[in-house]
Amino acid sequence: MKPEESILLKKIQKGDIKAFEILYKDYHPRMFGYAKRFIADPEVIKDILQELFSDFWNRKEEWSIEISIRSFLFRMLHNRCIDQLRKQAIHDNFASLSSLRLSEIKYRYFDFEEDPFPSIFMAEINEIVEKVIDNLSPQTKEIFQMSRNKGLKNSEIAEEMNLSVRTVEKHIYQTLKILKTRLADYK
Repeated sequence: MKPEESILLKKIQKGDIKAFEILYKDYHPRMFGYAKRFIADPEVIKDILQELFSDFWNRKEEWSIEISIRSFLFRMLHNRCIDQLRKQAIHDNFASLSSLRLSEIKYRYFDFEEDPFPSIFMAEINEIVEKVIDNLSPQTKEIFQMSRNKGLKNSEIAEEMNLSVRTVEKHIYQTLKILKTRLADYK
């Protein structure tokens, strides 16, 4: 580690906020550019960087950095970007599966109009879905309805509600997870 980096790190570890601001201002723009290689959404990148720098500050006494601060921060960022990509892949896959399952149920049971069972079956499913949605927090309920009923993209919902895209994704993911659990018997 360069001597000036070592001095800066020691100051940060002693709680020197000015030293931390120097570090932040020096690295944030470069780290943002690096994260764009992995993640397209600038709001998600901002969230990742905010959490990264916050974590770096909150755990400042714990860090034992043998390499350069730059390498350390970029390794942290790289790992968080990969984690975000994994979460997004899981979320996208889960959302697709949930949508597919609901479509399968719809097509499997709505095509047999002469049989009363399908309409009873669908009424039960609709009732469960309505109860789950009614029991959501007002914000989560609004986000989910904007996504599913109005067909808005996560970025559009985030902009309209003044939230990060990541927050919107978390609300939708939680709702879909609850629905999956509650509808498990209807596969």
